[in-house]
Amino acid sequence: MGLFYYLVMKVILAQIASVVLLFSLVACDLPKYIISGSADMTMKLWRVSDGAVIRTYTGHQENVRVVKVLKDNLRMLTGSWDHTLKLWNITDGKILKTYTGHTDQIFSVQIMPNEDFFFSAGFDKTIRMWNMKTGVVVKMFIGHTAGIRAIKLTPNLKFIVSGAEDNVLKMWNVADGTLVRTFVGHKDLIGSVDITPDGAFAISASLDQTMKLWRLSDGTCIRTYTGHTDWVRTVTLFPDGKQALTSSSDWTIKRWNIDNGTCIQTLKGHTNNVCPVILSPDIEYALSASWDKSIKIWKLADGSCIKTFVGHTERICAITWYSPPAGVIITADHQFFDFTNSLHSQKPVSYTHLRAHETLRYLVCRLLLEKKKQ
Repeated sequence: MGLFYYLVMKVILAQIASVVLLFSLVACDLPKYIISGSADMTMKLWRVSDGAVIRTYTGHQENVRVVKVLKDNLRMLTGSWDHTLKLWNITDGKILKTYTGHTDQIFSVQIMPNEDFFFSAGFDKTIRMWNMKTGVVVKMFIGHTAGIRAIKLTPNLKFIVSGAEDNVLKMWNVADGTLVRTFVGHKDLIGSVDITPDGAFAISASLDQTMKLWRLSDGTCIRTYTGHTDWVRTVTLFPDGKQALTSSSDWTIKRWNIDNGTCIQTLKGHTNNVCPVILSPDIEYALSASWDKSIKIWKLADGSCIKTFVGHTERICAITWYSPPAGVIITADHQFFDFTNSLHSQKPVSYTHLRAHETLRYLVCRLLLEKKKQ
């Protein structure tokens, strides 16, 4: 009997250790999952630790160009070349709402922080402002003469900047939809735009193989960055605005010093056009996706590729990190258990489908929530 209790306690302590490890990792803000969108018309949820595909989401009829996870980490918004946007339940894969109105391919989406409204833009030359709940278009921004590939809200949420195939950037007043300014200088289409944290500058990426830094207050081009040998597809600023990552059709990712325009680092490993590239929350890693149908994680400290994910059957056009909220457990055999409602109520939970350590994790989630309420 003594040996039996010893073994039971050993198992319990091991599970407690795993829970401690789990929450220590969460505290480090290291995402454990990735969601991608592809020209194969699907989105996939990947587990970072082993590269496993946890779930494939189907419903779009064309290339999935945008994937945005909402703040509750239970829903995501996607935009597609099938002219629609869709709101999804991440845990069960169900489509919660479809937004229709665009008459051509959708390329970019921005969500207001309160998530009451969002913006979308595409090849119908319009930017549309939607009511997230009702699906009604409450405002349209019209002025580009060619398809719009990128939009970005300024930090104060008063303006939205767009880049298009007419080779110009435009800045719009969000409140009334009026055009504030047009930025001229690129020699070819603009595919990506980002805004500095202080809201003073925009940086754009173009098919002309350059990036340009613009002063928003007067439209002046402050600096042009050169170094890529093909289309600069995306540009992403670091949180401090002092560095940027770019992806290109020259198959590389480059890291730039914004102030002096020098290329600090070049990441090589993809074997086709590199489309999106984003930073990890801790700014130590980059996540990229490519027309070579792969996703890669890069360690910025030394430029090494530490993991590659393969599973899509066509080019990958959208990626985002994903961290399930407390109360959502993804089991080893890829099952979702969403206890979010139970965590906030006294509703009893069935543990019959959970393994011991998964049940323990749920109980710890509930314990932490109860402690927070005190």
